[in-house]
Amino acid sequence: MGFITPKKMLRRLARALKPKHNCAPRTSPTHAPTKPTMPSPPELPLDIYELIIDFVWPDRDSLIACALTCRAWHQRSRYNLFYRVALHNLDQLSRYASQLAAEPALGAAARELFVTPYYSQSQLLGTFPFALAGKLPCVERLRLDIRRDFYPYIHPDFHGAFASFASVTTLELRRIQFPTLGDFATLVCALPRVHTLACWMVDWVKKTHDVGALRDRKQCLKLRSLELRDVPWSDAFADWLFTAATVQDLQTICVSGVAAKDVGHVERLLEAAGSSLRSLEIGLAPRPASRAKSKTVSEWEGDVGSYPRLVHNTSLRSLCLCLAQKSEWVPGLLSQANSPALREITVQLPRLPKPTKVKHLRFDALDGILSQPQFAALRRLVVECDAGAAAGVQAEAYEAEIAARLPLACARGIVAVRPRKVSVSMPVPMRAVAKNTTEGKPELWDPY
Repeated sequence: MGFITPKKMLRRLARALKPKHNCAPRTSPTHAPTKPTMPSPPELPLDIYELIIDFVWPDRDSLIACALTCRAWHQRSRYNLFYRVALHNLDQLSRYASQLAAEPALGAAARELFVTPYYSQSQLLGTFPFALAGKLPCVERLRLDIRRDFYPYIHPDFHGAFASFASVTTLELRRIQFPTLGDFATLVCALPRVHTLACWMVDWVKKTHDVGALRDRKQCLKLRSLELRDVPWSDAFADWLFTAATVQDLQTICVSGVAAKDVGHVERLLEAAGSSLRSLEIGLAPRPASRAKSKTVSEWEGDVGSYPRLVHNTSLRSLCLCLAQKSEWVPGLLSQANSPALREITVQLPRLPKPTKVKHLRFDALDGILSQPQFAALRRLVVECDAGAAAGVQAEAYEAEIAARLPLACARGIVAVRPRKVSVSMPVPMRAVAKNTTEGKPELWDPY
């Protein structure tokens, strides 16, 4: 066989890839030749198409394209489009209420309702229960986020209309300053089926509440998951929490930004959860730099800082530690762990200017604690670094630095380093905006 030139090779490839058409029989001049028909795509059951459409969610543009494709895809695509409803102003609320009045079946498709008004549109919070009461019978997740805007006027019948969302099981409150703790408590207790409560940057001007007004709602919340991020603790808040909620069945607890004076309340919460607790995420704020010599050391405070005890949480499976610039409390908290089922520990590093600053964190003490027999069943130690846009570039530097600080854990092969991932339930901090924009953060409003 002789040498085949590239030109001849391309010619053979073109001939091989050329579509082959069946030769049509000769026809009389009076009859026009028929055009070759394109092969039809394979027919799939409608259930397969609907399953694919379900995986398209939450891409709204693709769902709209699927809804306009054919009649068979329209119903499933529309169901996914109305699965999550986000309202940002009163005009959107009015249009959605009109659409539900014209077609009430759309209300049964809504499973998630996000009320996140734009700046200066916080009155949406006080209006949406009256417009949507009784029209969303299957909504399960409700998020209220007014972005630290002015707390709106609340009608006396607001909580009665708000209680019509009786199917809600997950309540998320974000960036809201209530006038009083009683307003917060009344809002939460209006939904008795809530078993997941998540709060981020929620506080109140007056720290007290009327105990008698909530006496009838004693133990009305059966919580299984509690998330409190940057929420101020107080004696009144702790008393309401243990009065209105049943915390003995809590399986997931997330508390971050806890001050040293509030560690006692967190200790009480962990003790009440007891052996039902499966997952814990905790972050303690650094204590003041200096302490008066005459100050009496509290039950939860020692030379290594303040920390709660985990001796009652004997079924803990995963533990997440949110570190700050000074995290002296980590070794003390881990030394109190008493769970043979603990399999994974996640350490979230703070924002560091460069990987070499890891040396300022007490990884040597952490490595020594994890080598004790009580952590012999530990399978994974995940270190999440928050390096911003340079996470991929500095990943190798972080891995080398952490491997040098955790030699015993690395010898066991349980250490993994990865960039921090923002979960679905974790709120994304609002980025700083210029003064001339309309999304600026207003000053907190004091109604009194």
